[in-house]
Amino acid sequence: MLYSLGSVNMNTRIQVRIPATSANMGPGFDCLGMALDIWNTLHLEPGGPGIEISGEGSDLLPNDSSNMVHDAVSRIYLELGRSVPSFRIVCHNEIPLARGLGSSSAALVGGLVAGNAACGNPLSQSELLDIAVDIEGHTDNVAPALMGGCQIAVLDNGRI
Repeated sequence: MLYSLGSVNMNTRIQVRIPATSANMGPGFDCLGMALDIWNTLHLEPGGPGIEISGEGSDLLPNDSSNMVHDAVSRIYLELGRSVPSFRIVCHNEIPLARGLGSSSAALVGGLVAGNAACGNPLSQSELLDIAVDIEGHTDNVAPALMGGCQIAVLDNGRI
């Protein structure tokens, strides 16, 4: 399960750990997923701009504002009607890219949780899930990345 450490504003460093996920499991295709014990860690800190990436995908992922983590942090500020501050992101990735382990969901969820923490945690887990599904579209990956464990989630008439 992911968690945030430290202060809940952009005056100090925020750390978030996000698990890999396995989805499209057997008869639970597109609705059943589970968190795995492989983790990405990201730090959000005041200042910047800048993105530093180490570990899996460090030579492939963008280190500018087109990075998915950056987009997700910014999305929280925009959802709350706040101006997006200057921030720096440091990512250490253990989740392999393009191997069916939810690396993009981990990046997205990590950025959303870090952005929410930086804003004082005004959004609930359910609201974060709604935003993640709106962006990613795959409930089976984002739900366990956000909530941990084994999750069954479906999108029905726009509701999760």
